[in-house]
Amino acid sequence: MNKFLMAATIAVVALLGYGAGIYFPAVVIPSAQDRAPAAPAEPEPLYWVAPMDASFRRDGPGKSPMGMDLVPVYASDKSPAAGEVSIAPQVQQHLGLRTARAERTTMVTPLTAVGFVGFDQQALRHFHLRATGWVSELSVVAEGDPVRKGQKLFEFYSPEILNTQQEYLSALNGNHTALAQSAALKLKAQGVSEREITAIARERKLRPQLSYYADRDGYVAAISISNGSYVELDQSTLSIGTLDDVWVLAEVFERSADLLHQGQAVTLTSRSYPGEQWLGEIDYVYPVLNAANRTVKARIVFPNSDGRLKPNMLVDLAIAAAPAENTLVIPTSAVIRTGQSTRVVRQVRDDVYRSTPVRVGRSAGGNTEVLDGLRDGDRVVVNAQFLIDSESNIDAELARIGEGEAARANDSEAEQPQEIDHKGEGHKTDDHQAMDHHKMDHHSTMSHDGMNHSGFEHPQVAP
Repeated sequence: MNKFLMAATIAVVALLGYGAGIYFPAVVIPSAQDRAPAAPAEPEPLYWVAPMDASFRRDGPGKSPMGMDLVPVYASDKSPAAGEVSIAPQVQQHLGLRTARAERTTMVTPLTAVGFVGFDQQALRHFHLRATGWVSELSVVAEGDPVRKGQKLFEFYSPEILNTQQEYLSALNGNHTALAQSAALKLKAQGVSEREITAIARERKLRPQLSYYADRDGYVAAISISNGSYVELDQSTLSIGTLDDVWVLAEVFERSADLLHQGQAVTLTSRSYPGEQWLGEIDYVYPVLNAANRTVKARIVFPNSDGRLKPNMLVDLAIAAAPAENTLVIPTSAVIRTGQSTRVVRQVRDDVYRSTPVRVGRSAGGNTEVLDGLRDGDRVVVNAQFLIDSESNIDAELARIGEGEAARANDSEAEQPQEIDHKGEGHKTDDHQAMDHHKMDHHSTMSHDGMNHSGFEHPQVAP
């Protein structure tokens, strides 16, 4: 009995297993290789375009009219906005395109100028005769002649001074002290030295020829008389100056006028003395601009005890201008100056560029200060930017023209008459049954003579 039950159980299990195999397909466990995701297919280009002319398109690779390789355009590519220029990496390599970063730094502007050596005007001694007369026995004859202290320069004869001497002698001989003092003061007012007045009082005789002496060592800076010259009251005879200190007048262009300040250190070099330098400082900045050459004049004092710096010598000056800290700068080569505007080509994103107007300041050391238009970290093109700038301006202008045409088209559509919607008029509620159609005369006024009814089928009316 037990064997029979066991055999029956085995048979039932076998039938169930066979049925499961038919109605429940086997589950296949995929291998690790089968579970790996399939690699995405490489996108197909939509078309190929010329790198510098987007209107030149081809279905496959090739060369542009300029001889450059065509660039593929994919569906995922983002179209640049108006005024932006997209340049493929291989084209950038052909153009040698390079960019630089706008950054903040301390900008030192070396200010150079030319200068002219001259006498120290504050140390000049001018000889002005205070009476009319004649000059004789002149010991110096030209500018630059050396002069020693106490040297007699010239003699001077004046009838006016001779009359005053006569008054002085008369007062002395008559023991009129007050008159003598008054006459002596008059002689001083006429330019007679104390030395000559003392000699007149001591000798008690007239001195028709008065001598004039140098009161310092130096050189003749200017002379306007000669032996036998007649001198007027308003005439300058000669000037004597020293070369212990010299003035150098620097001529600085108008655009750098704001860099000049009193007390700035200045280094002087001269082609007459290669490799040598003189150190001085700005003593005064003149407030008036030279209208002839549009320059600002600055006065620099240099010690010159050895006399090697000579008046009228042309020298080179390097002025230490104050550094400007936290200044945004870019390479000067990135700046495009058109005369009407100043622009740079800014990198908007990878391989996309745009021409951007900027406002610039001073330039020094290969860098240019940016006052407005860029931010710290922006990248600008430093070469091959003129071609990109031209393309960017053309695209922006075409976009502007396109926007204008679209606006005019919209205005034209707005002027056309629109269809009237009768759905909201509520015609469904009109009761036509209340209308008396018998009273309507539809045919009395109609003329049927010109109507052609041959093409119409008229159903027969039942009698």
